[in-house]
Amino acid sequence: DSAGREATTSSYSTIAGHAAGYRVKASPNVVLLGRSAGESLAGAPSAVAVGSSAGRHAKTADHTVFIGGSAGYAADTVDHSIFLGYAAGRSIRDNKQSVIAGYAAGERAHRAHQSVMAGPLAGYAANDSPRSVMIGQDAGLYAEQAPAAIMIGPAAGQSARNATNPVFIGANAGKAAANTADVVLIGTSADAEPGITNAVGIGRGANPARSNTWHIPEALKLGVGTSAPTAQLHTTRNVRFAALANGVLVTDRAGNVSASSLL
Repeated sequence: DSAGREATTSSYSTIAGHAAGYRVKASPNVVLLGRSAGESLAGAPSAVAVGSSAGRHAKTADHTVFIGGSAGYAADTVDHSIFLGYAAGRSIRDNKQSVIAGYAAGERAHRAHQSVMAGPLAGYAANDSPRSVMIGQDAGLYAEQAPAAIMIGPAAGQSARNATNPVFIGANAGKAAANTADVVLIGTSADAEPGITNAVGIGRGANPARSNTWHIPEALKLGVGTSAPTAQLHTTRNVRFAALANGVLVTDRAGNVSASSLL
């Protein structure tokens, strides 16, 4: 059935399936199972390809695992990585030491070394996003240039291009938080104004709009020392305003608090 028919420099290998390992070369100790699995695999010693067209034209894939139909189909320079699921890492390039699992996960995630992408279409086109974690359907789908990203939840960071060091947790969290840096968003649909830095949004629909800010949606009540706050800010002990002088606290028309010695 043409399995391994023209294989070269690929000793101690196990090859089974129509056209499996047909022209494999420079890939000793490989396991290729399934129709066209590793058909023209090259430079991939100790690789494993299981499934129809898994690793079919992959090259430079030392100790790499491809499991699933078309997993790593044309992967290039993906040493020490794992690809699981149909079309996982199908045309990925220059992405080493990564774990990519799910339908079309990381399919075009070029230059995203040492990353974890799990879920249908997770990290699909997350180019130049090394050392990232993208978990959930469509998580980091188009998150290009998002190094050291953490995107967990369905569609978390879906279009967050050029987001440096982001942490987006929750369904649709950071979905459009592009061109941001050091932004943390936790909660369903929590997002951030594009272009801001060093900001935090916590709670459903949180949306910090300025750099160096922390946004909690108006509907939430914050309890310090109590698990059942009855006001936006509810404390059970003293509150200290270190920047204020001695006096009586007063507010102006805008609600700003200050200390007055006139009372």
